[in-house]
Order: sequence, then C-alpha cells, then structure tokens
Amino acid sequence: MVAKMMFRRALWAGALLFLSGAAALADNKPFVLISKDQEVQIGRESSLAVEKEFGVYKDQAALGAYVSQVGAKLVSVCGRKDIAYKFTVLDTSVINAFALPGGYVYLTRGILARMNSEDELAAVMGHELAHVALRHGAQEMSRQAVAQFGLQALSILKPGLGQSVGQYAGAALNLAFLGYSRDLEAQADEYGITYAEAAGYNPRGAVKMFQMFKAIEGGEPGTMDKFLASHPPTSQRLGYANGRVGQFAQAHPKHADQPLKRDAFLRQINGLALGNAKADELVQGGVYIHKGLHFGLDFPETYGANLNPADPDALATFTRLLKTSGGQAQQRVMGVEGKTLQQDKSAEEYAARYLTNLKVQHRIVAEARVSMAGTGAPAKVLDVTTQGGTQRILMAFVVRNRAALVVYGFTDPSGFKDARPEFERVMGTLRFIPERELASYQTTRLRLITTRAGDTWSSLASREMNAPNQGPRLAIYNGIFNTSKQPEGGMLLKIPNRAALKEKA
Repeated sequence: MVAKMMFRRALWAGALLFLSGAAALADNKPFVLISKDQEVQIGRESSLAVEKEFGVYKDQAALGAYVSQVGAKLVSVCGRKDIAYKFTVLDTSVINAFALPGGYVYLTRGILARMNSEDELAAVMGHELAHVALRHGAQEMSRQAVAQFGLQALSILKPGLGQSVGQYAGAALNLAFLGYSRDLEAQADEYGITYAEAAGYNPRGAVKMFQMFKAIEGGEPGTMDKFLASHPPTSQRLGYANGRVGQFAQAHPKHADQPLKRDAFLRQINGLALGNAKADELVQGGVYIHKGLHFGLDFPETYGANLNPADPDALATFTRLLKTSGGQAQQRVMGVEGKTLQQDKSAEEYAARYLTNLKVQHRIVAEARVSMAGTGAPAKVLDVTTQGGTQRILMAFVVRNRAALVVYGFTDPSGFKDARPEFERVMGTLRFIPERELASYQTTRLRLITTRAGDTWSSLASREMNAPNQGPRLAIYNGIFNTSKQPEGGMLLKIPNRAALKEKA
C-alpha cells in the first residue's frame, strides 16, 4: 500500500510538472527538458552528419571568414551568449539555410549565389540564429519526447544524462531540414530582423530576400519547396518585413535611407561555384565527372543528378520519375559507387567480393555482360528486399588501374524489363578519362561585370551569356524585381551560367 501511495505521488508530481510545462507553452514561455550541455552535444553530433553529407565549401576561405564575421555581429546583439556559435557554408547548390541546436548555423553556396547584399545575408542568418538563441530545437525535441515517452521523458531528458543524446541527433536534423512550426518560424522572422537592425543592417534586406523567395516560387517550381514548406506563406512574411521597414523608417529615418551593402557583398561571392559540383565531382551538360577516379558517365536529361545521395556508399545517384500505362508513378534510379583498391583485382573478383559483403537481403536472378568502359563488364540482375519492398537491380562492375566502379540501375520488378535497355545505354557511356581531358571540365563560377551606359537586361543577357531571351531572369537574379527597370551604368552585376537561370543551353 505504501509503495502504491509513493508511486501515485510520483505520478502526480510528474503530471503536475508536465501540466506546468503545458501552461508555460500557453503563456508563450519555452517548455524545455533538454539541458544546455545536451543541446550542444546534439548539435555537435548532428553537425558531423550534415558536413559529411554536403561537404564544407572550401574553395574560397575568405568567404567563409566573411560569413563568420557577419554572424559574429549578429551574435553580439542576440540574447543568448552561453554557447559558442559556428557559421559554415556548405558545398551544395541547393538553396537552403538552417540551424542546429547548440549554435551551428549553415548556409549553402546555393543561397549565397541568390543574395545581392550583406543586409540580405544578415536577414537570413538572423533568422537562423534566432532558432538557436530562442532554443527552438530544444523546445521541439522536448515536445516530441513528451509525445513519445509521456511522463517518462521527464527523467529520460533530465540534465546530465548523456546516453539519450544520440537518439535526438536525428530529430535535430529533421527539424533543420524540414523546419519548425509556423509559429516558431514567424518568431524567428521577428527576432532575426531585430538582430539585423541592432547589428546595423537595413530591414530592407529581409524584404529583398522574401521577394527573391517569391520570384523563385513563381519561376522555378520545386526549387525551394522543402525549404519553405514549414514557413508561413512567403507573401505573409513579405508583408511583415515591409511593416518592419516602415517602423524602422519612422524610428531611424537617416539609417533607413542608406543603401544596402551591395557591392562589398558581391565582391565576396565573386568566383562562387555554381551548379552541381562537390570536391572531385561535377555535373556538366548531362555528364557526371569524377576527377579523383578519372571517369565520366552520361545520363539522360530526364534524370536528375544528386551528388549528396542518402546511400553513404554511392558517389552519385540519378533519378527519373515516370508514369506507367496504368497511371501509377514509377521511379527509376541509377547510381555509381567507386573506390581505389589496395591491390589489383579483376572485375569478376571484385564483383564476387562486393556481393559477398552486400548487407541487404538479395537474390541473384541472372548473370549478364554489359558494354562498359570499352569492355564486356560482368553484371548481375538482383532482387533486393528492403523495408520499402523489393526492387530489381542491374549491377555492372569494372576495374582499371585499381579504380573499382559499380554502376547500377533499379526499379520496381514490374517495370524492370522496360527500364533495362535504358540502364544499359547509360552504363555504356562510362569511360575512363585521361588527365589532360579532365582538365577541360571545370566548375562553373559566378562572375561580376560592371555595366556600360545604355546596357539593357536583354543586351547583357545576349552579350554575357548568349541568352538574349533571359534578360528578365538576369534582372531577378540580381535582385531587380521590376524587370522593366533597366540597369544603371556603372552598376556591379552577377553573371551566372545559363543553367542557373533555368534555361537550357
């Protein structure tokens, strides 16, 4: 009986603590079960996964230092200084920015390429910094813990218990990539603009960024869907930012009239890598090149290339979505793996070893040969079973100069017969490339020009990009959203490649 009474008291105490947390939420006070040390550890573990998947952009060390300097200005005026903040540029063309708990703030080179002033950079970084300073990640993970474990979460996440941290690193990544609740995103907009203003930036930078988001939503469907899905509608965010500009103009009329910090920012991103590239890999005109392993592979324009695949063994994957005759969606995926061997092996020996070490459940359906890299490469047809079901895969192997490559294509078994000829055509394009030819494949980079008197957007697009019809897109790329307003003489402009304007060469 005494034991039961003690249990009931403990249960009621836990319930009261939980209810007090719920009440705190109702009063807009943060409900956080995670300690600062756990928060930092979760962020640290999550950051390792992020940087492994996307890579840190190292081509321009001065750019990384510049971004950190802007971040330091924002940190100096934010309300949380009990943690160390780290600002990092990721080596991906995806347009994104996000924060992890514990002070890790990331921007991609893709979003930097679309910015046109340091004020815009400060607006985006201020938003992400607000997520950290206001402990949004810790709040959301605390809610998730209570929803999953109930009252037990109060002890699972008690300060000092480090063993639970690992399981929340994944939750932190989901929050970073998929976003927070719309209320928390709106709060981050509010505080982010406040931080930027306090650090000496013009809130018109936030207006410019939201205008850019709207232009991308309208002109490049799908480009930012994941990034913006959890946020309030962009038009609503733009309206809020415009309101803040009006308030700022009343409070600081002289500062409000100052131009955005544009030219200095553009000079910092001059030479920024564009397009799909990562370390030794790049995609150029439907060709995938790996300079480290000295090979290339052509893929059809119906396939989208991904240099940051979820599969840790894959160098790159190529995906095509199509409808079957029954109207159902079907996915075809091709991928390439590669490594340098310690000693020479034949392709047959490597294939046998590879399949012996294959950890997923599989069954060899047929043996085959595929023309690849000028040889008849050994190939297998496998049925691979995962949690998502069974996929039929054609897998071919080639080894040359200790470079071992595996090229594969898979789809649903019902569609494999139709897909196989396409898989074999792509495999047939694989070739090893001499060093002198590899040098001709270069990462496309952003460049700057100074306009001349009389230049128009159309004349600039024609002269600089050989794309006369892309004048309006070039204007928007440079932050000029009224495309009938022509550039002024002596204006510094960004010139991307045609692919960056979503125009086929």
